[in-house]
Amino acid sequence: MNIDSVIKFLAESMEHAVTIDELCWNLAKNCISKLNFEDCIIYIYDDKKNKLIQKAAFGPKNPNGKIIINPIEIPLGKGIVGSVALHGVTELINDTSKDPRYIVDDKRRYSELTVPIKIGGKVIGVIDSEHSSKNFFTSQHLNVLSVISIFLGNKVMEISEQHKLSHEPSSTKEKIKLISEQESDYIILNTQSRTYKLHKNDILRAEADGNYCVIYTAGNLKIMTAKTLKSLEKEIDSTAFLRPHKSHLVNINYIDECVNNELILSDKTSITISVRKQSIIKRSLLEK
Repeated sequence: MNIDSVIKFLAESMEHAVTIDELCWNLAKNCISKLNFEDCIIYIYDDKKNKLIQKAAFGPKNPNGKIIINPIEIPLGKGIVGSVALHGVTELINDTSKDPRYIVDDKRRYSELTVPIKIGGKVIGVIDSEHSSKNFFTSQHLNVLSVISIFLGNKVMEISEQHKLSHEPSSTKEKIKLISEQESDYIILNTQSRTYKLHKNDILRAEADGNYCVIYTAGNLKIMTAKTLKSLEKEIDSTAFLRPHKSHLVNINYIDECVNNELILSDKTSITISVRKQSIIKRSLLEK
């Protein structure tokens, strides 16, 4: 499987969707065709019900059209899907018969890959796929869905904001201002092969590499771009980012703890705080 071409196809398939329903149905269908999945279900979190709702499906639960047979709702924290939504961490289960959290939907399947969909670090849904064979899902499947979930989250937010704009009476000037403010939450990253549009809150950390820097996202995406760390920091321009060391830029929202002058991030990366930055960083953490 060529990961880059699959990601490109799936991302492009979402580009022209104008509703969240259309977006989810297109992605569920294309995950089946491009990744040879048996089923793919996209859940969206309903904060009023505090449950995950099956928004789109492709496979046995979807015999035709945009119909989901016996759609289920999963409370936050329940089952593998609910657990991923609660903690915001991807899970790949090789044998669901050994996992007591597993919830049987239309029938039991033995492999499950579940990836959170986030907007600015907040989980708004889940991409879930199951397969009847044990050990079906690979690290390649995980990488593809992790990257695509970022695109999906960004697109959901874009559609939601457009819908909000079209239903709120406001002047053209106010609309332009609102769109401009929303765009300022994103950063454009160009690489040799593609262009990324990332929400700033999805950037976990960045590391200097000469005149380049490597950006790591909360969705396990690694992007090398022709920017210095100093120019990237200036472009992000957010108090949520700290410079604990001249070679590192860190999103404060992904710092788990500070131990012996080292920051431990949510991806388990350990970053040393330079001597001259120790008091500043620790004060920032106390104010977090």
